[in-house]
Amino acid sequence: MRTIEGAVLSWAVLFICFLPCSSESQLSRQQQMKSDGEKAAEYLKENRPDLAADEFRAILILDPNKIETVDKITVSPDGKKMTTVVDSKLTGRVSTFIDEKQ
Repeated sequence: MRTIEGAVLSWAVLFICFLPCSSESQLSRQQQMKSDGEKAAEYLKENRPDLAADEFRAILILDPNKIETVDKITVSPDGKKMTTVVDSKLTGRVSTFIDEKQ
């Protein structure tokens, strides 16, 4: 009986010790994602989409399930028409928008 009680006690101690670590790492991961998002927004304001894309990729590495929508934008060769397809991963809805230059 003592070995079973000792094993249960050991598991309980390990669980309690690792519990704060996992919540702390979750918090730091959320802080890192927030920081990366803020950097990405700044890069977009500075017209640097290449650097913003790197920050968005960093967020997806931290949380691969973070994708909410996927937008695909295409512009016609003559530049008079732009098509945007928005695929919402949350609702499953796909919307298409067509803009034409007048």
